[in-house]
Amino acid sequence: MKKALFFVLFAVIAFAGYSQTAEEYIEWGTEKLLNQEYNGASEDFSKAIDFDCNSSEAYYFRGCIKRKLQDNTGSYTDLNTAIKLNPNFVEAYYERGMVKFDFEDYSGAISDFTIAIEIKPEYFEAYLGRAFININTENNIGAVADLTTAIEIDPNIAETYYMRGTAKGKLQDYNWAISDFNMAIELNPEYEDAYLNRGLTKYTLQNFSEAIEDFTKAININSENFEALSGRGSAKADIKDYTGAFDDIAKAIAINPNYADAYYNRGCVNIEILDYQGAIKDFTNAIEVNPEYAEAFYNRGVVKQLLQDYNGAIYDFSMAIAINSIYAKSYYSRGILKIILDIKEGGCLDLEKADSLGHAEAHEALKISCN
Repeated sequence: MKKALFFVLFAVIAFAGYSQTAEEYIEWGTEKLLNQEYNGASEDFSKAIDFDCNSSEAYYFRGCIKRKLQDNTGSYTDLNTAIKLNPNFVEAYYERGMVKFDFEDYSGAISDFTIAIEIKPEYFEAYLGRAFININTENNIGAVADLTTAIEIDPNIAETYYMRGTAKGKLQDYNWAISDFNMAIELNPEYEDAYLNRGLTKYTLQNFSEAIEDFTKAININSENFEALSGRGSAKADIKDYTGAFDDIAKAIAINPNYADAYYNRGCVNIEILDYQGAIKDFTNAIEVNPEYAEAFYNRGVVKQLLQDYNGAIYDFSMAIAINSIYAKSYYSRGILKIILDIKEGGCLDLEKADSLGHAEAHEALKISCN
């Protein structure tokens, strides 16, 4: 969902109480706004305010335009004024919530969306806005609840099902996520992102052939979809089509050389075919693009371990842990290597940490190596 997903206009504008001149400026400004003549519309709303400084509608519309023109500070000021003049101005709360989102004031944005919903319980856009922020702040349970209400209000919007599917996927409710992506695609058969995310979900469930079908549909809609190409490459590798895998991932990198996941995926394919130097190169490229890529450090460490570069492997496992302090596999692998290198105390501490994080093999390793 893009930041400018919602730009709410009134269906009906009440002009009662304005002077004729202010009313005319609001009418002209609204017409220009609908025609996307933003500068001219803003001038008209400013003139309306000059004639009637209590026009909440004029402040609201001018605030909307300022956000559209990326003047978020000016937009925020105008929307605040609109709300002070009309404390029940539901659309102004919504639009101010979007400005707060742009400022990354997520709690403030949620507060405004919530007030809008309290004033107007059937306000579809406010549920969507609140859900979008909840997804981005990992409150996926809250997002599912809001999106379910939004679907009850209007069951014919593909994006709502797509968003709920995304939230359900983050909750590891994969089958329900697929069901929502199915609905999104049924409502919009050209929904590229729905095919992509349904493919990623099927890949997670190790349904590689169906994942390839979905990635292919996304690519057919947009041949430049590097995420779908990289995903299809990974799925092809899992069915041992290594030539197809390398071809797809190479295309993804050619389209976007800064897509770290493509290098990571190709590194994993290189491990499959025992090209360890190629794997190290790809994981290194992934790390150069994204220095916080814990999985790339971990997998590069695994390859270094296979090549008996134990100190290099420990370094990579340590980097993965520095990025993700609950990365159980990295603690386990580092612990095993430390014990191999006769650093028993440190190794046992790592295995204890891995065990506390639920690593399946760490408990047995502790019994064998640390008693």
